[in-house]
Formats: sequence, structure tokens, C-alpha cells
Amino acid sequence: SQAKTLENELRQNNEKQQQVNAEKERLERQIHEMKFKEDEMVNQRNKLELSLNGLQELIKQAQEELRENTENLNRKQGELEKVEIQIEELKRQIMEQENEIKRINRDRQRLNDEQQLLILNQNGFKKETSRIRGLYAPFKFDIFEFIGIKQLLYSCSSTSTNCPLSMANAPRTTGSSQLITTGLFQLCRHPLYLFTFLAVTVSPTVSLDRLLFAIYSCAYLSIGIPIEEKKLKMIFGEAYVEDRKNTPAIIPDLFSLGTRKSKTKYVST
Repeated sequence: SQAKTLENELRQNNEKQQQVNAEKERLERQIHEMKFKEDEMVNQRNKLELSLNGLQELIKQAQEELRENTENLNRKQGELEKVEIQIEELKRQIMEQENEIKRINRDRQRLNDEQQLLILNQNGFKKETSRIRGLYAPFKFDIFEFIGIKQLLYSCSSTSTNCPLSMANAPRTTGSSQLITTGLFQLCRHPLYLFTFLAVTVSPTVSLDRLLFAIYSCAYLSIGIPIEEKKLKMIFGEAYVEDRKNTPAIIPDLFSLGTRKSKTKYVST
């Protein structure tokens, strides 16, 4: 019975030893797993430390860039303040120039007003002078000769010098004894009548009063030119007859102008 008891105790001890060994193996496995997890955590910590170091570098770079941007911003603000000061200075100069221009315009307006006043005074003086001259103008010029009444009366006897109304006895109030047939008088004998004819006929539009004035002017020229040429013929004789042969009366003959001989005659101007 003691042997059985010992065997039972031995068997129980063996079972306990097996249980202890199993527990020991389980603990060893747990320890191994914990070491593995510890290694993994160490690796993760290293990775986190590397990431943290990278983030710190990025933060430093961002801080450096922020500092540089702040310095640039401060510098730009300084430049902007200088530009604003320059703009204010330019505005002040522009205002001074505008004030100067206004002053110059006021002076110019004052000078214009003084000039206008001076012109008005001169015009008033001229009007007074013209009134005074108008008092003795009729005594200086023959108004009947100017409007053509004398020429019409003188034409009653263009050949007889004994007639008191003869053109040969007509007094000459204007002109000289010499006429140069060059220039306008080389084109026609009556350049003044030519320009008068052009002035009354050449127009883009013709009204009734202008047409009547043109007809009256043409009639006056057609009557006045023969009367004047009779007077010139009586005064200058063959010299004027020769000039009539070479020079047209009003309408210039431009085609024969180059072949026409220019002569100087003594004739009234």
C-alpha cells in the first residue's frame, strides 16, 4: 500500500511537473511575443522619431520662409510708404502747377480784356476819324466820275475835242502816264473787271438776288468797258489801239500768251 501511495504521489508529482513545464513554455512564449512586440514598438518609435525630426525640419523651414516673407513684406511696406510720399509730393506739385496755370489764364484773360478794350478804343478812335474824314471826302473825290455819270456824259462826243463834254477834255483825277503790259495786264486789258466778273458769277449756289446782281454787273461791264476804251483811245491813240490788238479785253488767251510780245506803252493806270 505504501508503494501504491508513493506511485500515486510520484504520478501526481509528474503531472504537476508537466503542468509546470507547460506553464513555463506558455510563459516563455508570452515573453517571446512581448519581446517581439517590444521590438515592433521600438521600430515604430524610431519611425516616429524620424517623422518627428522631419516635421521639425519642415517647421524650421516654414519658420524661415515666414521670417523672410515678413522681412519682404516689411520692405515692401517701406517702399510703398516711400511711393505714397512721392505721390503726395506729385499731387502737391500738380496742385501748384494747376494754380499757376489758373493764374496764367487769369493774367491772359486780363490781358485779352485789356486788348479788347484797347481795340474798342482804337475802333472808336477810327470811327471818329472816319467821321471827320467823311466830312471832306466828297470834296476830295469826284463822286459823279466814280459812279460813271461823267463817263456817260463824256461819251456824247468821242471824236470832237471842241465839245465841252468830249472825252478828250475830261479831267483825269487819278492814275499816271505809264502802263506796264506785263503781269496781269499781259493776260487781259481789264484784270479788275475780270476778277469782278469771276466774283459775281462763280458760286456753288445761285439765289435770285445773286443772279440779278450778276446780270446787273455783266450789263455794267458790257456798257462801261467800251466807254472806258473810247476814253483811253482818245488819250493814248495808236499805242492803245496796238495794245487792243495784242491783248484780249477780259478773258485771257492763255494759248497765245507765250507767243505774244510784251511791250511797254505809255497809257493810263
